[in-house]
Amino acid sequence: MSKMENKAVLNNGLTEEQVAEVKVELMRYRKNSLSYTFGLCALITSVVASFIGLNSLAYNFTTLVKILLNIAILLFGFLFTEQAKAYNKKGSLLLVILGAICYLRILWAPRILLFGTEDQWGRVIREPMNVNWLPSSAAFRGYVSLGLLIAAGTCFVLAGVIGYIKSSKLEKHMENKGD
Repeated sequence: MSKMENKAVLNNGLTEEQVAEVKVELMRYRKNSLSYTFGLCALITSVVASFIGLNSLAYNFTTLVKILLNIAILLFGFLFTEQAKAYNKKGSLLLVILGAICYLRILWAPRILLFGTEDQWGRVIREPMNVNWLPSSAAFRGYVSLGLLIAAGTCFVLAGVIGYIKSSKLEKHMENKGD
C-alpha cells in the first residue's frame, strides 16, 4: 500500500519539499520498520554467536557471566528495538551502545577460540560431542563467531543511527507543525 501511496503523491505534481514533508508526515502513522528489521537481525546473529561460544568453550566460572550477558542483550535489544520502531531517540541511542557491547564481545569468545591457550583462558572444546551443527575446528568456530558478532554490532548500530535520524526528522516536523 505504501508504494501505491508514494506513487500517487509523486504524480500529483508536488515539489520535492512537499514530497519530503508528506513522507515525514506519513511517519506519524507508520512504524520505523527499517530500524526494527536491523534490530531483529542483530538479535538473531547475536544469539547464534552466543550459542557457538557457549558450546565451544569449557564450562567454568565465566559461563554464568556469558549466559547472563546474552540474556541481557536479548532483553534490552528487543526492548530498544521496539522503542526505535516507535521513533524513540533514547531507544535508538541505546541500540548504538548495544552495538558497541557486541563489538567488545569480540574480545571474549572468538579471541579464546582463535588465540587462546589452556593456561590463559581455559579449555576449548575441540570435539563438540552433543552439538552436531558445530564443526570440530576451533578456529573455524572462532571466525564464524567473530563474523556473527561483527554483523550483530553493525546491525545494532545501523538500527540505532537510522532510528535516531528518523526520530529527529519526525520530532522537528512535529515542532514546526505545532502538534
